[in-house]
Amino acid sequence: FDRIRLFSDRQTLVNAESSLSYSFADKMAKGDGSVELTDLILFEDRVPLNFKIRFDQANITFPKFQLVLPAGPISGSIAFAEDGALQGALAGNALQLDQCTRLHRFLPGLKGVAELSATLSGTVAAPQYKAALAVTHSEGSGSHAPQSTIAAVGDVTHLALEAALYDRHAQISADYPFSSAKTDRVTLSVIADEFPLESVFAAAKADLDDSSPDESSLSGVLTGELRYAGPRADPLLGDGMLRIDQLQIRAEGQQITQREPLRASIEKGRLIFSDVRLQSGERDISLTGYVDREVGWRTKLSGQWDIANLGFAFPALEQVSGMVVADIAISGAWDEPSLSGPVSMTGGSI
Repeated sequence: FDRIRLFSDRQTLVNAESSLSYSFADKMAKGDGSVELTDLILFEDRVPLNFKIRFDQANITFPKFQLVLPAGPISGSIAFAEDGALQGALAGNALQLDQCTRLHRFLPGLKGVAELSATLSGTVAAPQYKAALAVTHSEGSGSHAPQSTIAAVGDVTHLALEAALYDRHAQISADYPFSSAKTDRVTLSVIADEFPLESVFAAAKADLDDSSPDESSLSGVLTGELRYAGPRADPLLGDGMLRIDQLQIRAEGQQITQREPLRASIEKGRLIFSDVRLQSGERDISLTGYVDREVGWRTKLSGQWDIANLGFAFPALEQVSGMVVADIAISGAWDEPSLSGPVSMTGGSI
């Protein structure tokens, strides 16, 4: 064919032009050619896809293809052999992450340049794949641009992920099995060492309205560890631990930190708040109890807090002050908590 078009709701889904040649010898087809898809819709974006194709009996090869995304071009090759074997490679250089509008819906604070590589091997029935992503972030301070790397390895049985974020200030290791065996477990390990929280604040701002404080005024660091393992059939019913050795949040001259290391444990899906206490100035507030999917919230939030330290959360107010004393019980389903209990404020002014 020379040209083909597919439509949906009066929109062009695919606009393809091709140049193919083939021959039949001993009832076997051989040929090669090229195809250009000029209006392929991928992730709500119109992107061109160009590829070459060769076929010889049951062997099909795409020696070169290129997908032009808003972030930049991704090129590669893939071959399918008659015996079911496959071999492929993929690469993307200097991908501009700030052009990935769909990605920014989930990671709005992610900016920078990425390098992508991936390989595919094994067979069609049992493929094996490896992928690596290296990001040079553009939100670094001064002349330094922090680096992040993500590597994934997998096959039909499991996916393993290793990540080192922001110059290894956070290291993540995860393994997810695809089989349905009861003995298979999902594992997750996160170690943070003075991890900068600016990117987290930027992501959280995406879920807030325009009256929320500018994330550029928020900063902080986190040091801690999370370890978790749960059954693949019900990964939330697992065991693990959470420890935060350092938590600092700074905004417009105010600072929130923890008085002591924050500790929580996870036992068969129940998150138990062993020692969770946040401090601002001379006041602190503590969280005790637990929450799980079956019972829900059985938690108490109590203590004193100087609301002047939360002034950054109310940008429309020129000045806010006062002391809040709370003894609040949190109950209800895990995804629909309810609050009850006394809250009083003394010396308050707005």
